Amino acid sequence: MTSSQIAETSPRDSLSLLGMFSLLNILIYLDRGAISSNGINADGVVQDFNVSIVRDGLLPSAFMIGLLVSSPIFASLASSPDRNEMRLIAYGLLVWAASVLGCAFSVGFWSLLLCRTVVGVGEASFVALASPFIDDAAPPERKTLWLAVFYACIPVGYALGFLYGGTVAVAVGWRVAFALESLMMVPFIAYAYWMSDRSGAVVMDETTSGGAS
Repeated sequence: MTSSQIAETSPRDSLSLLGMFSLLNILIYLDRGAISSNGINADGVVQDFNVSIVRDGLLPSAFMIGLLVSSPIFASLASSPDRNEMRLIAYGLLVWAASVLGCAFSVGFWSLLLCRTVVGVGEASFVALASPFIDDAAPPERKTLWLAVFYACIPVGYALGFLYGGTVAVAVGWRVAFALESLMMVPFIAYAYWMSDRSGAVVMDETTSGGAS
């Protein structure tokens, strides 16, 4: 599904898109907050891998490398004639889930740093493409409100990440906390694939109608 096609969907589908994207935004920023929390960072990774202060500072910011490199790539792919923007988001979320799961199985600092970098690659598709979907799906008089709701999820997610790291990671360990994050992403991946398949049906119907006429 492309951002232009979402504008033609029902109000119910548009609201579901806003809801899912907002929750997804919370989850992504929850992960950013969690990696900086005491439960995962200071009481977990730093102790298990004997990480120095300098290296410890790299872990919360490593995602920026993958994000900055990959965002223009996803934006370019989204502008191609045969694009399916929702499918691109689904691919990115799959990479995100796999890399966060990789954090849970990291064997040392460098493997964890690599996984945190790839997390940014997964984020890039969503960061680059989500806002146009919401802008096109929102009623004209509510565009600002819908975007405000979406972006308000950033600080909410980040704050929840510190809470998540300080409770879940302390209770079950930082590796399990990362694995649970990856598991939480699965419904969003399924939703993105479902929406992308719906766009394929729309395109097929339009093609068939055009051929019949």
